[in-house]
Amino acid sequence: MKKNLVFLSLALSGLFVVSCASSRSSSGSGLSSSSASAYASSHDGGSSWVKGSGSLSSVDFSASEDSYEGPVYGAPEDYVTLEGSDGLVTVDEGSSSLSKDGVTYLVSGIDRSLSAGYFTLRQGGCFTNEGTYSAKRYAGLKISFSRLTDYGYLLYKGSRYEITSPNNAAYHLYSGVYLPLFDENGAASPFDYVSIYAAVGSFRIDSLTLYFTNEEEEPAPSDKYLDFYTINDTHGAAEYNLDSSASTYQIGITRLSDYYMSEAKKNPDGSVILSSGDMWQGSADSNLTGGAVMVNWMNLVGFESMAIGNHEFDWGVDQIAENDRLANFPFLGINIKDPSGNRPSWALPSKIIYRQGVKIGIVGAIGNIASSIAVSSLGGYSFDYDYPSEVSAEATRLRAEGCQAVVVSVHNGGFDTTNCHNVDAVFEGHTHQNYYRVDSYGIPHVQTYANGSMVHHLRFALAEGGVSLVSHDTLTTYDAASLKEEPMTAEIYRYYLSRTSPIKNEVVGHTDSGYGKDEMGVIGASSLLSYMRCEFPDYTIVAALINSGGVRQTIGAGDITFGDIYGVFPFDNENHLCSATGRSLRNMMSSGFYVRSDLPSSSLDPTAIYHFVTLSYSSEGAYADSLTIEERDRYFLRNVVADYFRNGGQ
Repeated sequence: MKKNLVFLSLALSGLFVVSCASSRSSSGSGLSSSSASAYASSHDGGSSWVKGSGSLSSVDFSASEDSYEGPVYGAPEDYVTLEGSDGLVTVDEGSSSLSKDGVTYLVSGIDRSLSAGYFTLRQGGCFTNEGTYSAKRYAGLKISFSRLTDYGYLLYKGSRYEITSPNNAAYHLYSGVYLPLFDENGAASPFDYVSIYAAVGSFRIDSLTLYFTNEEEEPAPSDKYLDFYTINDTHGAAEYNLDSSASTYQIGITRLSDYYMSEAKKNPDGSVILSSGDMWQGSADSNLTGGAVMVNWMNLVGFESMAIGNHEFDWGVDQIAENDRLANFPFLGINIKDPSGNRPSWALPSKIIYRQGVKIGIVGAIGNIASSIAVSSLGGYSFDYDYPSEVSAEATRLRAEGCQAVVVSVHNGGFDTTNCHNVDAVFEGHTHQNYYRVDSYGIPHVQTYANGSMVHHLRFALAEGGVSLVSHDTLTTYDAASLKEEPMTAEIYRYYLSRTSPIKNEVVGHTDSGYGKDEMGVIGASSLLSYMRCEFPDYTIVAALINSGGVRQTIGAGDITFGDIYGVFPFDNENHLCSATGRSLRNMMSSGFYVRSDLPSSSLDPTAIYHFVTLSYSSEGAYADSLTIEERDRYFLRNVVADYFRNGGQ
C-alpha cells in the first residue's frame, strides 16, 4: 500500500555526497539467489502421497552425528528385522515395496541400488506399511542408519490411520536405539501404522527392526477435530527478533517449530499446517540462500502446501522451480498461467490430504496482484483475474471426489466468496493484516501480520458429510517467551547461518537513536542519487525516486549490520537511469515516492527532458509508459545504502 509521501531533501544536499572513487564496495553484495540456493538436484514423483525432492549437496559444514540422550525403553520380544535390500522389489523409479508376513511395506524416494545390500532414503522419501496385522500392532522400532548429507533428520510416527502425511506430529529418529511409538499424551502406545520419513537430508538404511505387541490400541476419541494452522508473509524471517525500538516482531523459525510440533502432537491425526505465500524473500538469512532455509524448515515442520505469493517471483521463475524440487510439499496456484493459458509444473491447482480417514481438499490461488512486483520477474506468467470462479470449480471437483472438507489458501486479502461459497475456510495473505472474520455464508477468513509474528489456528469438528467451525485462537509475539528453540530447526538454522553470518553480521555503521522507515527512504533515495551520478557521469541526473513500498523495516538503536540494511531494502530491483518529460517526472514525484532532488518539482519545465533514477519495480510497472530506460545497474539499493553507512554516512 503506497503512502502519499514526498521528501525533497534540498537542505541536506551536502550530507549525501559519496566519493566516486570508492562508491562501490567489493563486499556485502552477498550471493546471488541462484548460486546460493543450488541445493536441489534430481526430482522424483515418488508415490501419490510423497512428493520427491532434491537432496542436499555437500558444502563446507560439518555437523555432529545425532546422539540419543533420552530414556532407555525396553523392547517387546515380538519383532521382525529387515536388513539391507531384503525383500525389496522395485515398483517404479524411486519407489519400491516389500511383503513381510503378509503385510506390504512401501518405500518411496530410494536413491541407491538395492543390490548394494542397503537402501537410501533421500529427502522426501518414506517407509510405511500399506496393510495391517489382525492380531498384533506396532509398538516401536530400532533402525541402523547413517546420514549422507551434512545435516538432516529422519522422523518416525505411529498412527491409527494409514499414514499419508509422515512428518505430521512425528518424532526425531535416532540410530541404534529402541524407540516406542507415542500417543497424543506422550505415552508409549501401540498403533496399526508406522512410518519412517526423511524430512531433510539423505540417509543410508542398513537395517530396520519393527517391534510388535498384542495390546489393543487405546480407543480413538469419540469427538474428531481438524486443526488448521496457517501463516503468511513470513518474508524469510528466520531469526528470533523482538525489538520494539525497531518495530521488529519475529518469532523466528526455531520457536515457530516448537509451537507447530507441540500443537500437532495434541491432535496427531487431525492437524494441518498451511502457508498462504511470501515465505522466502525479505531477509538476509533467506535471500542469501535463495529461500532454502525457509523451505527446509517447512519440510521439517510438515507444511502440507504453500500458495505461491507475488514475492516468490522476485528471484525469477527458475528459482521457484528450484525450490519446488527442494520442497517435500507442493506449491499451489490455480490461476498462474503462461501466455498460452498453461499452468507451470510448480503451481498445482490443489492438493488432497487425509486426516482421520477423511479426505480434505486444499485449493491454492494468488490474487490479481502482478503489479506488486517488477514485471521482469514474472517470466511471462500472469494471474487470472477471475480466480474465485476457478477456485469454486476446483472445490466442486474435490467435493465430487469425496472431500469432506475443502479450504482455500490464497495470497490475497479480502477473498470474495459470493461466487465461491462451497468452501469451509479461507486462509489469506499479502496485505499483512491480522484479522479473523466470518462472512455472511458462515465461512471464516483469517490472515496474519507479516514476518512470522503470528499463526492462526482454526478448529473444526468432523461430522457426517461435513465440518463445522468450533473455535479460533492465535499464536502471537506475546506468546513467544513461552516457546523454546526446537533442536532440529536450530541445527538447520545454524547450518545456513554458518554461510550467511559473515555477510549479514558485518557492522556497517552505528546509530544512537535508530531510523524509521521514512528516514531510511530518504537515505536510500539520497545515496542512490549520489551513487548513480558517479556511475554515469555523462548524464545530468536531477532526482532519485524510491517507491515507498520498497522500504520494509526500521532500524533500532545500536550497531547497524548489513543484515539490518537487507531487512529494510530486501528487493533485488535494478537501478534504472531513466528519462522523461518534466510533466511526467513531476507526476511521479508527487505519487508516493521517497524523493531526493536538487530541483523542486515546481521548477521542472513540463516539456523538457530530464534524467532521473528509480527502481525497476516502478520503471517497468505503473510508470513504464511515461519514461524511457536509458541505463541499467544491478548494484542493489541495499548495497548502495550499506556503502553510505560504511563511509560514515557520506
